Amino acid sequence: MTREQFVEMICWEWIIWGFGLLNVVAMLPQLYKIWMTTDVKGLSTWTFALYFFIQLALSVDGFLKRNEMLMWCMGLSAAVSGVAITSIWYLK
Repeated sequence: MTREQFVEMICWEWIIWGFGLLNVVAMLPQLYKIWMTTDVKGLSTWTFALYFFIQLALSVDGFLKRNEMLMWCMGLSAAVSGVAITSIWYLK
């Protein structure tokens, strides 16, 4: 069995989209907690900024290589990180 046949057999496209979308929603509970408690004392803006730039770079890479999953999922993750950064700055 070739690698391509294996990928098709296990429906890898669906699996990787699932993990990509999981990456997007993984930070939503943190963002929700920021908004509900307005407590940002223990949060590092630099950590969120690092996530943002990594996610943005991977989204651009997905665009340039025509990888829709990477482009959309990392772009949405960067948007969530950007909202978290903005919220932290606003609440400090």
